[in-house]
Amino acid sequence: MNEIAIANVIAVVITELQLKPVPEAYMGYALYDSDSMLYEQGKVILSKKARNKHEELIKKIAV
Repeated sequence: MNEIAIANVIAVVITELQLKPVPEAYMGYALYDSDSMLYEQGKVILSKKARNKHEELIKKIAV
């Protein structure tokens, strides 16, 4: 392959990647009572400030 063909392939791949939705990163949780009945569930989504870093995901639940 010549350099132009390689550049075209790279451009196509980049274009396709930009069209795909960004995967969602989150912490999912489920809280059950003593009878194993679902009490609460949900998710805490990772923010954009976590790019290439760690982010602590916390959900405070009163029981």
